[in-house]
Amino acid sequence: MKANIILAIVLVLGTICILFQRQVVNFLFRYCALGKLLDRLGTCFLSRHEKKLSKQEERIRNATEEELLAQWLSIIKEHAGNYNEICTVPEKLSENLPEELLKFFAEYDFLDISGTVILDKKALKQIKVGGIDYIVIGQDAPDSLFVIRADIVNGRPCHVFMIDFELECQENLEVNTRPESAYRSIRQFVCLMSLYYGEQTYN
Repeated sequence: MKANIILAIVLVLGTICILFQRQVVNFLFRYCALGKLLDRLGTCFLSRHEKKLSKQEERIRNATEEELLAQWLSIIKEHAGNYNEICTVPEKLSENLPEELLKFFAEYDFLDISGTVILDKKALKQIKVGGIDYIVIGQDAPDSLFVIRADIVNGRPCHVFMIDFELECQENLEVNTRPESAYRSIRQFVCLMSLYYGEQTYN
């Protein structure tokens, strides 16, 4: 009898979870800290090196702009460079670039980390995704573009988005251009890219 009751409860709960899976997942992430639990479970199977990188990523994600300054300058010193030919920032885009990028492009043409040019003066152009203007600042060829919104107010950190080359694809419209999918600032973006592509750790 008890087994039948338990089976009925499992079947009812399973059916509810299937029918309302999006609502159930949202509830679990919002009120039951499912995301943190999954993160902890994920780290159980990581190697020592991967755990170190995971801790570095968490530190960068939680760090302030001031705390990332030394790392930002170190990455620029090691990976920034200039092309043989003269490159300039298009005048119509210079008004929309944040101060940090303007300073970088005033001195350098690109930031190349292990063959991925994440900041590139040659890549600078304006595009439109879902009716909103963005500026391409680099790319992870052949899959992704690194972009910022073109309507940034200077003096504020700007979000950096990684979007698909197929600009109007569903993934770009629904996921990639949402603030929660973005890197919080240019510095955070560069520091995390250095970690991902270069597997470079910092104290």
